[in-house]
Amino acid sequence: MTNKERLLIAAVFVVALVGGGILAMGILGGGGGAAATPSPLAVASGSPTPTPPVTVPPIESPSATAEASAPASPEPSASAVPSITPESSPTPGEPATIVLSGLKLDAKDDPAGKDRSIGFRTDGTGDVMATVSVLSPQGSVVMCLGAGGDQPDCTPAGSGTLTAVAPGGGGDFVLTLRGEGIETPIVDLAITFPATAPAVIIAGARFDGTLYPETNGITATVTPRRDGNVTLAADWGGHPFPYDVELREQGGPGSAVLADQGPATRMAETLPITAPNPWKLVLRNAGEGFGRTELDATIAWP
Repeated sequence: MTNKERLLIAAVFVVALVGGGILAMGILGGGGGAAATPSPLAVASGSPTPTPPVTVPPIESPSATAEASAPASPEPSASAVPSITPESSPTPGEPATIVLSGLKLDAKDDPAGKDRSIGFRTDGTGDVMATVSVLSPQGSVVMCLGAGGDQPDCTPAGSGTLTAVAPGGGGDFVLTLRGEGIETPIVDLAITFPATAPAVIIAGARFDGTLYPETNGITATVTPRRDGNVTLAADWGGHPFPYDVELREQGGPGSAVLADQGPATRMAETLPITAPNPWKLVLRNAGEGFGRTELDATIAWP
């Protein structure tokens, strides 16, 4: 397991403990390696030869990010948003689901390209399932799922599903997506995993601005198991941009729109949501942008 993967897993663990708390994120470089403790591998039907273990950018702990440089102007305070006390206690092994929509991938042959990486921690026994669907004609995608830093299993090129069994004591998973060859497909990705306080860390996404709508931010739909709060924290490097956040209940009237926030180099918001309807969460760069801008984000939900 590389030092980068260990840092990603540590960040997921912090998010899971905090639950719906606000997380500020700082992105730094790193390297090195260490021995990994064996964990269950994901299983994919008809998988090709496994690729080398995946790597993702390291994510600094929340205590360290508090000392990072402040944005160009004050960011909106989440304390003004009322929180909701959960009506029931989480159950270990209870499945949680998140869907990332309209995610455009970099090509494998792009020397400046990066994997889209999603890290998460399981809690309790249960199945882990990731399904990718290609939406665009720009080719095929290869998806890989690794547990605990072990050798990942991968789908054949194209749409498909990977499954794994979460270990009873909790386990750490990293899923990566990349376009095959020179192809840059747009995909939907659904992930279901057992978790008491579900959270995912998305690394290597893009925040390119309104001039590049296909690679401008993230759209995620979460399905709360109970009433509570959804937390979104994101970091897009050293250049301050204005940004928009939208949260809308699917099949219900609930919504929150935070338009033209910032400019800033990062953001964090905690907003109330209610079960059982799914809620769609959108983060966009509200400026024109200047091309390739990397985005890392954490999403936690009840």
